[in-house]
Amino acid sequence: MQAEFRQHLKSAQTTKEHWREFHLQWTTYLSQIRGDAGEVSGELDPEILASLPEDKKEQLRRLQEETSKPFLMEAEERKEKPAK
Repeated sequence: MQAEFRQHLKSAQTTKEHWREFHLQWTTYLSQIRGDAGEVSGELDPEILASLPEDKKEQLRRLQEETSKPFLMEAEERKEKPAK
């Protein structure tokens, strides 16, 4: 994602309008992860998900797997520790 961002940052095709839209989307994203935007489920709208190209669906699946690993590892560690 960082490489993609930098590619757009250096592009002569990036306009002020692109930057305005980016800023709006970024601040909305930050509000969501900080919890400022009310309740956020973390679920994509099914219509939006259905409209994504297959490569983006696969990318989301991999992202979900990677972000779930710490929680799965923590659950496994709790199972392995004997109760006191």
